[in-house]
Amino acid sequence: MILNQNKITKIRGKYSKQYVENAALQYDSIKKIRHDIKNQLLAVYGMLADGRTDDAMDYISRNVDVVSSNCNIVNTDSIIVNAVVNSKFTAAQSVGINVQCSSVKKFIGIDDIDLCNLLGNVLDNAITACMSIPDNYDKFVSLDISCENNIYRFSVKNSINESVLKNNSRLVTSKNNKKHHGFGVKIIRGIAEKYKGCCRFFEEKNVFCCLVILKTE
Repeated sequence: MILNQNKITKIRGKYSKQYVENAALQYDSIKKIRHDIKNQLLAVYGMLADGRTDDAMDYISRNVDVVSSNCNIVNTDSIIVNAVVNSKFTAAQSVGINVQCSSVKKFIGIDDIDLCNLLGNVLDNAITACMSIPDNYDKFVSLDISCENNIYRFSVKNSINESVLKNNSRLVTSKNNKKHHGFGVKIIRGIAEKYKGCCRFFEEKNVFCCLVILKTE
């Protein structure tokens, strides 16, 4: 058990800094694109005002990929939360997964690295699970973050087409290279333990649920 925990700690230390930096860069890119879109709309408005409809349609067709390739699902006071959630949900939407998010604005008493690892792993797991079900199913991932009396609740839900816990109660990774994969659930549980909270996995009518509680007092 101690050896496994040390291994998890080393992996977290190796990749967390790079993960945070990449996520922050992605969020900066999203903000820049939103700013650029305002200028693009002004350009289109000018073309339409001048009666240049064909030019406006051509301009939109050349820029629509930029507009549709990024989303701003959440906007909190934490650049880490914004970066991770928005980048993950942008990726999910690009493969046909519906996303929904509600969140508190402030994250007081939770280390940025822990926020990054927690959200990165729970969302990766949910999105990966959605991608594995047939395309004719309604695919969705939802994230709800709430806080009361310094107790944070992270609730992540995703659609499933069959019971996960019945077939894989220990949530062992299905990826081939188990030596380098399968640490996600352990990391999530480790973060919950660090903040004297808990982590639960359960199912509700074709929905897989992950609930993580962190106490910051």
